[in-house]
Amino acid sequence: MKRSTPIPPERSRQVAMAFDSHKMLGMSPRQREAVLMALATLLMEATEAARKEEPHERA
Repeated sequence: MKRSTPIPPERSRQVAMAFDSHKMLGMSPRQREAVLMALATLLMEATEAARKEEPHERA
């Protein structure tokens, strides 16, 4: 019996980001939370959009 060739995993497109940058030092805890929540929402939306792309649209 012939074994199928395993499909290699897709190359990771993860980006390292610092959430505690010096730009956030002057913010109140409430402002920091709002900024981080907005960023998290944006990243989740981008992930969902990438999942919906056709394979030929991915770079």
